[in-house]
Amino acid sequence: MGETLELNPNRSSVRWYGTNGSPVIAEHTGGIKIKKGKVIVNTGGELTAAELVMDMTSITNDNLSGELQNKIVQHLKSPDFFDTKKYPEATFKSTQVQKISDKKYQIVGQLTIKNTKKNTNITGFYTTDGFNYSFKGNFIFDRTDFDVKYGSGKFFSNLGDKLINDTVKLSFDLKANPV
Repeated sequence: MGETLELNPNRSSVRWYGTNGSPVIAEHTGGIKIKKGKVIVNTGGELTAAELVMDMTSITNDNLSGELQNKIVQHLKSPDFFDTKKYPEATFKSTQVQKISDKKYQIVGQLTIKNTKKNTNITGFYTTDGFNYSFKGNFIFDRTDFDVKYGSGKFFSNLGDKLINDTVKLSFDLKANPV
């Protein structure tokens, strides 16, 4: 059998990293709160499944301040990007988990953003002391696969310094405890 572990949203985090495509590359960073999630471990304590629900209405930016910060957050929440009024959640659900080494795992699953599902591979590191469970890692996805096309060179020409790279990196640190 195994054990289901609920994620602790207050101790877990998801970070995003995006860049523009102008000659002077600017990176923007921020966070997304975790609404809920769970991991399943087998009797040997090895990770066998994972599910995560992210609260897209909580998206933040932390490398700007004041009006610029507010402007980018509102734009990310708008229909140009993640349309958080219509799609307030993004999810990940594993379909396969493979242990690569003592603490390293490869997780294959479906990432859902704006009701679009795409297969995603995540490599991360899983640790436990028998009560505290942690899974850390990151992955890169193409935002245009999820109908987030604003400023994409794939869909618009002559963007110049308005070009936004299509790849987004998500970094996560998920903490769970037995239920």
